[in-house]
Amino acid sequence: MTTIRTARPERCSLLLNEGEEVRLTWANDRGEHFVTDGHIDLASGCNGRPVPGGVWTADAVWEAGDPLFADLSGDGTLYQAALGPSEGGVALHITYAPHKASFSQKAADGALNLIYRLGRLASRKGDRFLFAGDARAKADGNAAFVLAAAERLGLTAGKVVSTAYRAGGKQVAFYAKTAFRMGRSDTLVVDDYFPLLYHLKLSKGVRVFQLWHACGAFKTVGYSRAGKPGGLRVDDITHRCYTHVIVSSEAVRPYYAEAFGLPLERVKAVGVPRTDAFFDKAYAQQKKAEFAAAFPQAAGKQVILFAPTFRGNGRESAHYPNDAIDWPALADFCRRHKAFVAVKMHPFVKGFALPAGYEDVFADASAVREVNDLLFAADRLVTDYSSVIYEAALLGLPTLFYVFDRAEYTAARDFYEPFDAYTAGGAVVETFPALLAALAAPPVGDAAAFRERSLGACDGAASERVARLIFENR
Repeated sequence: MTTIRTARPERCSLLLNEGEEVRLTWANDRGEHFVTDGHIDLASGCNGRPVPGGVWTADAVWEAGDPLFADLSGDGTLYQAALGPSEGGVALHITYAPHKASFSQKAADGALNLIYRLGRLASRKGDRFLFAGDARAKADGNAAFVLAAAERLGLTAGKVVSTAYRAGGKQVAFYAKTAFRMGRSDTLVVDDYFPLLYHLKLSKGVRVFQLWHACGAFKTVGYSRAGKPGGLRVDDITHRCYTHVIVSSEAVRPYYAEAFGLPLERVKAVGVPRTDAFFDKAYAQQKKAEFAAAFPQAAGKQVILFAPTFRGNGRESAHYPNDAIDWPALADFCRRHKAFVAVKMHPFVKGFALPAGYEDVFADASAVREVNDLLFAADRLVTDYSSVIYEAALLGLPTLFYVFDRAEYTAARDFYEPFDAYTAGGAVVETFPALLAALAAPPVGDAAAFRERSLGACDGAASERVARLIFENR
């Protein structure tokens, strides 16, 4: 019989006996059951869905002290879990009142699913693949690398491959057209959050590949944020439709399974396609040349790339506090130390503008779609909680963490591992004077161990592996 000696809440799960093998079968008085290991995943641990309401019991001895309580309520959903001893074992009490969709949402979903079904009924010949998304204007990033590899390997011969990306225009019209095209496709490929996809009832056998745009597992996303502001409802359907999730290493697979509410076997550590560029010397030289042409005032200077992430709960509330930077002091530093700062804000941040009068030492590089392309020209990276740290680690680029709001950000967003695990010995500062002092000092830190753990499957051949997974394994 399992003895539960330690237990604590952890993101969207309850953790039992950390470091020990635990396997428990939970049952209720309706004859239902599910099995867990050392984590009771509240969001998707019951056959891929949230643990239902009611009382669940398991044959175990409770020695863990006080009972646990977790509240994952949010956005109209009441979801609370209490775990503790009971007569003859342990009991998990779930209080659950589901979110109720509005009439307008139900009507919109019904219309989109009707269009999807019409697409399924339309004439279709051969294998059909659709690369889609609405956060980009075209198939770039991971999608572009996979498509190029598929063409190079001859994997697209005899197949119908198309793309659907929103280059401006009305979202409603784009969703209607894309729902029909999805209906005509047997394989769907996305690389970001894509709301349309989650509102469709996909036909059996349709494969959905999530290439995800970020490497590693840094700040929490998806169901890992259940119960927090901006997090998914524990009973949401978002992300759960993926049949394949592509990630950068074996070590991060469990985090993505948790974030997307999926079984671990659907998460594949075959490498992030776009990281192949970091092993291509010709590509690196091209991006350096493009940077030099775009920012001639950087010639002969140390290039500092400032690429922070946004604050807020998503696209609508995204911002970066402009007063976190003392621009006059930074300009004075650059002129004294012969340095140049390229600023790349997160794409969600709108309305950011550099102050006038510093064009010789600052430039807004936001027009460059891929922050990765800027890394090739940089001598140092200054960031905070952005996943750009992974690409910088591939290049061995010295990274400095400016985290003036570390306590607040951790409380609101949190990380999959302790923050210090991501800094790889790099300098971490919380005030602007300390940032300038760190920039004046020689770089510190060694990202070798961090790189191996988080990016072990990124070796320059990820695009071909992913292309074969998509186009060969039908």
